[in-house]
Amino acid sequence: MTSQSSSSPNTPLLNISTSPIRHIIGTGLLALLCGNAVAESQVEWAERALSIQNSLDNDAPLAQSTWVGSHNSFANADDDNLMDFNQSSSLKEQMEQGVRELVFDLHYDSSAIRMCHNNVTSFGECIDGITGNRKFYKGLEDIRDWIKDGNDDQVILLKLELASDAKNNINKVEKKIDGKIYDYVYRTELTDTHGDYGKDGCTELESATLTKSKVLNAGKNIIIFNTENCIGDNGFNDMSFYGGDNIDVENSVSDFKGWSTEKKNTVFSRNKDGTTRDGQLGSSSANMHPSDVHDYMLAGLNIFELYGYGASGSSWKVNGEYPVGPEDMVWSWSESSYEPNGTGSCAQLSSSDDRFVDTSCSGEFYAACRKLVESDGSRAINSWAITTQKTTLANADTLCLQENSGDYFFATPRNAMELQELNSVRSEAALSSENIWLNYQLTSGKWVADIGEADSDMQMSCDAGIATTICDHIDEYLDLNN
Repeated sequence: MTSQSSSSPNTPLLNISTSPIRHIIGTGLLALLCGNAVAESQVEWAERALSIQNSLDNDAPLAQSTWVGSHNSFANADDDNLMDFNQSSSLKEQMEQGVRELVFDLHYDSSAIRMCHNNVTSFGECIDGITGNRKFYKGLEDIRDWIKDGNDDQVILLKLELASDAKNNINKVEKKIDGKIYDYVYRTELTDTHGDYGKDGCTELESATLTKSKVLNAGKNIIIFNTENCIGDNGFNDMSFYGGDNIDVENSVSDFKGWSTEKKNTVFSRNKDGTTRDGQLGSSSANMHPSDVHDYMLAGLNIFELYGYGASGSSWKVNGEYPVGPEDMVWSWSESSYEPNGTGSCAQLSSSDDRFVDTSCSGEFYAACRKLVESDGSRAINSWAITTQKTTLANADTLCLQENSGDYFFATPRNAMELQELNSVRSEAALSSENIWLNYQLTSGKWVADIGEADSDMQMSCDAGIATTICDHIDEYLDLNN
């Protein structure tokens, strides 16, 4: 929800009073300032749009967020010498291309913790030129250096897959993390559930309550987790979450048919695609393709752990399609005119292709309104409305509340499922030919989104008697961002 003022309609509206970082969204500002003066390729646009999109869901629980990931991120020809590899680009380049979930397979071999293909028994373990041999700390340095290089408003998920020899030397794994990225890690002791999982004192990943905003507000950038089992080492457990029942692996869209709406919004889902370039060390059939990746989004998949991300060329073609790239992962901004293209500082849902466009902040349009909670305080899921009247941007908050009994707030979709629902509501209201205001604005070179989660402005609406249902439960929902 955005604070309104008496400023002119063309003035970008701010919602940063609760935290200077919680809504920060990278933009590729130079391209925006230049507008269409500098021609972009599709890939350049996609990487820029994805960079913005990656922070759109900062305030959403992990189970409602979307993560571009790379399976066996370390297994690439730029960083190491492998016989067969999963990725086409270095770790740093993957992050530049929009990857926010990285996967490291760890072994203890030749007196060091190293990253190499797990479970490759025919070749042994970390063999230079075959399965990989790069030291773990170098991968950690890549993440640290990328964050320090102007990306300290981003959150990285780091999944560690530990071979038995790495588990037997878990103190050495812990030592490298402490030495290289300690200051950036969101430690489990910062949560209310620290040490909640069984006798080993693991902490399950809080997929229904942990948000990127919480991580960033703690001054951190990295969430470490593993899904194999609970590691019996308290030092490691202080810095790494255990997935437990809060992360589920689904390898097809049809797998989600059995998921309830509640599960989709509380359990973190992941699809891991172990395909390698030549198929020698991985599957020769891919789980996700450009043709079906959007179907996964609409099904509710959170982590897209992809092979060959952003690669092109015949050597990477699997099942008749090239690997998924940045252009396939953008669900928000319109590819038409490569949005945002510098037209304005505000955003609307376009009538031409049902995606986001940037526009002037002036004029009157219908507005998108989201319901946060049901009467019993449970989370409302994909509950959207559109105002029945056109409104200025400055009055959109008020009109959303007035027309919907104080239960709906001016907002922006946080994922592809919500965007689809909003478009459906627009169609049902016979407004498909109308652009719709979104609560999304360009402020000081950053796109600032309000996705309708509880914040200080919502608290003020409660104090003023404008909002209703959320007011009895607002403290619980404010915890998502604090």
